Amino acid sequence: MQRQKTIAKWLAIVLLLTLAVGAYIIYDALYIDAGGGANASDTPADDQSSDLVPPDPPYYTTLPRSNGT
Repeated sequence: MQRQKTIAKWLAIVLLLTLAVGAYIIYDALYIDAGGGANASDTPADDQSSDLVPPDPPYYTTLPRSNGT
């Protein structure tokens, strides 16, 4: 009976490790390799660069704020 428990524990460990390695391989294939470089559609064309709107300047607040009384 003890031997069956030991074998079941090792099988569970091997299964979980296989699942973790497989998940990493899938993650690596889908997300890391696919989106690594810039696509041609990501960069604006030269004729469109004059149409771009500059970003808004950052808005900073002072903390702590007064409670209004």
